[in-house]
Formats: sequence, C-alpha cells, structure tokens
Amino acid sequence: PLLNETFSQPLAGKTPTNPATSCRDIEMESPSAQSGYYWIQTSEIPLVQAYCNLEPSLGTVEANPACSCKEIRERNPSSPSGYYWLRASNGSSIRVYCDMTRTCGGITGGWMQVA
Repeated sequence: PLLNETFSQPLAGKTPTNPATSCRDIEMESPSAQSGYYWIQTSEIPLVQAYCNLEPSLGTVEANPACSCKEIRERNPSSPSGYYWLRASNGSSIRVYCDMTRTCGGITGGWMQVA
C-alpha cells in the first residue's frame, strides 16, 4: 500500500549537511524559527555555526509595533520602505506603509501612509 506521507527537508541551517546562506534566509524560509545556533555557508564563508537572533524586528509583526516610522528608521537605518505595524493612540496596532527613502526638511525616511 502507498502511504500518504510527505517528506520535507529540515529547516536550512539546522544540520551541517543542509546549511543556510544567512540568518535572514532562515527567517524568510521559516518565520516561526527560533533564535539559536544555525549552520551557515556561502561561497565566501566556510561552513560555520553561528548564532542567529530571529526575534522580530520593531514594527515587523503586530505583536511588536513601533510608535512611528521614524522610530523604526532611527533604530535600524537600513530598514526598507514597506508595510509596518505601529501602535495607535488607543493602544491597538495598525498596519501602515512607511516610506524610508523620501527626504523632507533634510530628514530622510520615516514617513507613513495609512494602509
């Protein structure tokens, strides 16, 4: 008889035979992955075991909203433009688009549009 089983490859980085190319790749492949040690290897980096901090960045998940797009930009200047979660005045979280590239008054990034 045939079995209805699917065999999935383990999460990249969990074994030395299946290394990830970066912590970011692990986070993108499995958003629920936990912080910890993972195997990393690229053409420039030999196989190493590295600690990956996979805690959600400020504003990237509803449970960790920022006060403003500006706060996200100040804490992580390389934050790309995109959708983020902000804390509304009533304490709830709202999803907004943050433009991290526009310059206004000599200040770059941190402008929002309600999604």
